[in-house]
Amino acid sequence: MNGLNPFWVGAFNAVSAFNNSGMSLLDANMIAFQTSYYMLITMSLLILAGNTCYPIFLRLIVWTFLKLTPDTAAWKEQRITLRFLLDHPRRCYTNFFPSQHTWWLLTAVIILNGIDWAAFEILNISNSALQPLPTYIKVIDGLFQAFAVRSGGFYVVAIPTLKIALQVLYVIMMYISVYPVVITMRSSNVYEERSLGIYADDPGVGDSTADASASRAFFGGLKRHLTGVAQGNSKSVFVQQQLRAQLAHDAWWIVLAVFIVMIIEGGQYERDPATFSVFNFIFEIVSGYG
Repeated sequence: MNGLNPFWVGAFNAVSAFNNSGMSLLDANMIAFQTSYYMLITMSLLILAGNTCYPIFLRLIVWTFLKLTPDTAAWKEQRITLRFLLDHPRRCYTNFFPSQHTWWLLTAVIILNGIDWAAFEILNISNSALQPLPTYIKVIDGLFQAFAVRSGGFYVVAIPTLKIALQVLYVIMMYISVYPVVITMRSSNVYEERSLGIYADDPGVGDSTADASASRAFFGGLKRHLTGVAQGNSKSVFVQQQLRAQLAHDAWWIVLAVFIVMIIEGGQYERDPATFSVFNFIFEIVSGYG
């Protein structure tokens, strides 16, 4: 295609998909491969393995090695090592999560990508730009686009031809693309206090911990009395705090970037407001930031 060697096209796309760079040897990105369902499915798995699902695949590989390792004396040390990796993953690697956190990450990935996939199929039912494609091809294209839009950077259909509601959803999904991994990483960090230099046997730590516990108990009881809602466990509270912190922190950078770009490209907007619309700028900025 376009005089390119098929082997190098496949190799380039495979590496690009695993590294989530979104680069292709073709100027139309992956549009030329709309009907190549084998390539799209393979690249979808590579996109997941190289980004959001990297911790999931990593734990699956270690667990598989443990199951395949013979339970004999000759393989005893290897089995102990693999079991230690599974029981204490954060001691060994930052992106290696415990079983519960890995299942939570998998659930989040399925839900987010499922929403993208369903929205692509439903919102584009009357889209004339996709009518020539067979139904099964649109299903595969929607699945690939769901995997690619959050972090992969590829596109199998021209984004401007999609429904505006779907484009807005893609902006939201690109913005929150990093949240599942970051929240899982921080919630599974059992060494957070030690990384700050706080140890249980330090002088005064026990007293301050007791005072903090008493304070939390008092305000927790006051909250339950006023609102009638029981105080959540530490994990759920931590996840809520991380969501608020991420949203508050990231939004300022997005707004600042949009403001600066609009100042620079103000003349272009006045000349061609359709092409240089504010939404187009927001879409590209969030895509680059995510």
